[in-house]
Amino acid sequence: MKFTIEIKDPKQQARIDRLRGKMEPRDFILRALEAGINLAEQNVKARENMIKFSPAKQEFKTLDVAQVTEALKDNDPKHPVRIEVSRLVKDYTEKLRAHAKANGNRLPNSLKVQAHAPIERVAFQITAEAINKAVDKINKSSKKAAGK
Repeated sequence: MKFTIEIKDPKQQARIDRLRGKMEPRDFILRALEAGINLAEQNVKARENMIKFSPAKQEFKTLDVAQVTEALKDNDPKHPVRIEVSRLVKDYTEKLRAHAKANGNRLPNSLKVQAHAPIERVAFQITAEAINKAVDKINKSSKKAAGK
């Protein structure tokens, strides 16, 4: 494969010259191309490993956090908001469990969740709190076992 790049932007040319230093242009281009390909490969892997959570049903997307919280205080197990939050929590938990199982029983070091509706934020908060409690319980059990 052969390609030619014409750089007309003097700032971009200065940046390239600074990065290249005393390296031959051909060597610099090969290294820069390899670095770019590696970065693109990492981005593809990150997208492939991205956890995709189910969205809230349309009829619940307009509720604000206060409305969701108030509905959760209602102990009626047939309350539609309770059912929807439960569905979301179950989905989040199952997907995180599957991800952990596929990755040596490890959750991601960090997790960026793009909740598009307040009900999704509430459901993920419930999920995160449950995970934290479970991890704390495991850690306490491990410390007790190590101390015996």
